[in-house]
Amino acid sequence: MSHRIKYRGAGSRQAAGLQALRMLLLSLLMLLAHGAWADPVVAEHELETAKGNHAQIIALHEVAKAQLQAGQPNGAAFGFSAAQVKARLMSARLAKVLGQNVDTLQRGLYTDAAAQQRAIDHNEAARQLASALEGHFATLVMQPTSQTELALTDAALAQLALHMAQLEQAMLAAQQ
Repeated sequence: MSHRIKYRGAGSRQAAGLQALRMLLLSLLMLLAHGAWADPVVAEHELETAKGNHAQIIALHEVAKAQLQAGQPNGAAFGFSAAQVKARLMSARLAKVLGQNVDTLQRGLYTDAAAQQRAIDHNEAARQLASALEGHFATLVMQPTSQTELALTDAALAQLALHMAQLEQAMLAAQQ
């Protein structure tokens, strides 16, 4: 029986050692994953993807407006629907960039704190505009000929372009 107790004791020590090794590996994995999250290069890559979404939204909006001018409101509604989906994707992408920019500020991974804060401010404004555009496009799907909604959408697109440019400049300035 004492042999059995020793065996269990050895197994417990071995299990504890494996558990400690697992915890160490998990801790290292979390550190590496967290470090990648706050990497300004990753934020820049995410921003490039958001800029691609933005360009697609503008193109889809222009095509939809051209269809309206050609007297094809159903085709325009389809274009506005596609732009709505892209606006949703852009808003989600900008939310990721925002999280990375906030984390970069909190972890001190910048050379200019004021520029990093400006990047966060422009990032939030751009995210909100992308989200608002999603709503404007939803209205245009239902009422593609609404001149008021078209004007609001054009204005939001112009503001979004401005904040995207300012966001990119501030992110670059924060790292120089």
